Amino acid sequence: MEFVENESSGLAKQLLNILRLNISQAYLKLSKFTEVIDNCTNVIKDEGDNVKALYRRGLAYSKSQDFDKAEV
Repeated sequence: MEFVENESSGLAKQLLNILRLNISQAYLKLSKFTEVIDNCTNVIKDEGDNVKALYRRGLAYSKSQDFDKAEV
């Protein structure tokens, strides 16, 4: 994924965000909440209104007992 991260094209960023969302779903199932938060935060930096990223990050915060951040 290093090649895609260094790529500045819109298509590459879109693909990278899709991959980050997919891996965040896998991390949720594995209860790796820090990884979910990191991946979703990266997606939100590019797409602030991405509903899947916001939901999954909120869920990860909730599962890790950080309810204040989950609410945001």
